[in-house]
Amino acid sequence: METMIKKVLAGILLVCSLSATTACKKSVLMHRGVWQVVNHTEQDVGIRFVDDTYRENYIPKNLQTTTYDFIDLPEEIDFGAFLRHQEIWSDGDDPFFSVIFDGRIIKTWLFSEKNDSGRQYFDERFWAYREYETERYIIHEWTFELLADDLQ
Repeated sequence: METMIKKVLAGILLVCSLSATTACKKSVLMHRGVWQVVNHTEQDVGIRFVDDTYRENYIPKNLQTTTYDFIDLPEEIDFGAFLRHQEIWSDGDDPFFSVIFDGRIIKTWLFSEKNDSGRQYFDERFWAYREYETERYIIHEWTFELLADDLQ
């Protein structure tokens, strides 16, 4: 009888530990917000933006992507997290995103103009969004497509 009770308790303990492991594994997934730019122009360009420093990245022409920002949080991430980070990083200046060609700035979007008419870099409507899971993260990915018309 004592052996049977031990086997039942061991079985219950095994089932509980398996379900707890599965539940815990799911609950430790972090949310990762990723913001990237795809260059759909016929030109190799640079981009300059503000983050914890003023930074410049190079993006080759035709569908090359550069990921320039990501954040990891325990809760779901929305586009507003990106905007809040832009404001924090700018240290009181107007956050910006500039496109550079041949060493000169050919287009700049300002955070303060995000609600203006036309395509605006800081307006979520002009970003493609997708969500997917990896082993460690729930990825929230936003992509801004840099178009030839943006450089006019």
